[in-house]
Amino acid sequence: MVNAKSGKCLNVNGASKQNGADLIQWPCSDAANSRFRIID
Repeated sequence: MVNAKSGKCLNVNGASKQNGADLIQWPCSDAANSRFRIID
């Protein structure tokens, strides 16, 4: 997910795997903490 104004992507802060981890905007990359799966 990319913020249209900043051009930055949604990212899990510190690559945390804990429930409730903080989400931040970060420069886009292919890192695991920048990949999300939407489940319907």
